[in-house]
Parts: sequence; structure tokens; C-alpha cells
Amino acid sequence: MVLWVDLKSLAANVQGPMLCMGDYNAIFQADDRPQGSSIQDIEVRDFNECLIDIGIHDVKTTGGSYTWTNGHTCIRIDKGIVNVGWMMLMPAIEVNILSSGVYHHPPPPQIGTG
Repeated sequence: MVLWVDLKSLAANVQGPMLCMGDYNAIFQADDRPQGSSIQDIEVRDFNECLIDIGIHDVKTTGGSYTWTNGHTCIRIDKGIVNVGWMMLMPAIEVNILSSGVYHHPPPPQIGTG
């Protein structure tokens, strides 16, 4: 996927702390889909390999457990991911997932400290 290539290129050029937040439209663990069909390896492989290749980690989340729903399936596809430099600078950082109300997506996740 082009996003993973672009993310690898970005990470290769960053010399300091790096935080990337947004809708990755991908999951990388079973907890990312708390409601819906079982997670298949093919769904998580590319994203996981990208994160491992560039040494990026998912930021701890608080609040809601998903960021998108169609009413039957709930998925956490909006994420904050950071490199080691960021974790050293801001070790208590968390991403707060807000309530969605009546929309498919809740408001954008908020970043803060625990």
C-alpha cells in the first residue's frame, strides 16, 4: 500500500521525535475491532510490518474503544503512532477517543497526558 511506503519514507527522514495521527483505515491487533468479524492475518500484516520496520509504536488510548462504526462493526482505525524519540520526550502521552454521537466517525482523537 502506498501509505506504508510513504510512512517508511517519512520515518527515514525524521531525525527527532515523530508523532503521526490520523485515519489509517487499517487495524493491527484484535483489540482494534472489538465488535464484528474475527481479525484475519491478511488484514494486519502490512500495517504491522510497516510499524516494525520503522520502529513505530501505537500510543495508549483512553475513552472509546473504536473510531468508526457502521452499526454492526466497530473498528479503531484512527491512531496516534510515535517513534522512540517521541516516547522518550513524552512518555505519559495518551490518545483520547471521544464519543461519536450520531456519526460514523467520532470527533478526531485528542492527544494529552494521563
